[in-house]
Amino acid sequence: MNSRTIYSEYNYNKNNNTRYSNKIYTYSPKVARMVIIATILISVISTFFIFSTPASGSGVERTKYFKSITIEEGDTLWSIASEYMSYEYDDIYEYISELKRMNGLHNDTIHAGCNIIVAYYN
Repeated sequence: MNSRTIYSEYNYNKNNNTRYSNKIYTYSPKVARMVIIATILISVISTFFIFSTPASGSGVERTKYFKSITIEEGDTLWSIASEYMSYEYDDIYEYISELKRMNGLHNDTIHAGCNIIVAYYN
C-alpha cells in the first residue's frame, strides 16, 4: 500500500520542562483524493441550493387575467402600462411590448375611443 507517513518526534523544551508527544499520522493518496472530491461536491451542492432559492414574493402563484379597456383621451401605452403592470414583469418596456403584441400594434400610436386588451395579475 502506497501511503505517506508524517512523523512528529518528541520535543523537549528545556526552558519550561515541557515534553511534547510523538504522533504519527498516516494517510493514503486515495483517501486524500476522496476528501478533496467530497469537499468539492459539498461546495457545488451548497452553491446550487443558495442560488436556486426563489426570489422574495415569488412564492405565491398569481393568475394572469385579460381585460378589454376603452382608451381615453390622453392615454398612452406608458400610462396604461403604469396602471396595469405588476412585479411579474421585469420593467415597463417588457409590459408595453406585450401590450403591443397582444393587440397587433406595430408602433406606440393608440387612439381615444378604441379598445385595447391588457393583461394583469391577481
